Amino acid sequence: MQYIEEAIKWITGILRKHDVPFQITGGLAAQAYGSERELYDIDIYIPSYGFERIMQDIEDYVVRPPGRTKNSEWNLINMDVEYAGVRLDICNADDASIFDRKSNMWLKQNIDFSESVAVRMFGIDLPMMPKNQLLEYKRTLNRDVDKIDIDEIISQKSE
Repeated sequence: MQYIEEAIKWITGILRKHDVPFQITGGLAAQAYGSERELYDIDIYIPSYGFERIMQDIEDYVVRPPGRTKNSEWNLINMDVEYAGVRLDICNADDASIFDRKSNMWLKQNIDFSESVAVRMFGIDLPMMPKNQLLEYKRTLNRDVDKIDIDEIISQKSE
């Protein structure tokens, strides 16, 4: 967790320095709500204008510059950054969709930064995707890691 903490403090410091709103989702948000599985990366949504604002501070750490990713799960503009050995997936909140296997349709992600839930991790308050939205997001994606996160988050309610 030490490197995760280092990476999250680094990127949130840059985002806050440039007044870029952000919302953490994915595995780190799942951990904030009780999941204990190991992280693959840190997923962060920012508005489209945020890429330009932060690029100068992160350019030495960019593994894949901003571009469209469209696969069986996501259709969005994102970039990959690596800091302290930790992968950060920074995504454009203004243009993100996930594929719902149940309905066989693309669903637009409606990221509302004002709905973020402040969760204290690593000694700082981090804006997380609200738990109910995260659970719905993970149910829609329905990958094995999402099922693990859902089970672990839900089990926290009953403890």
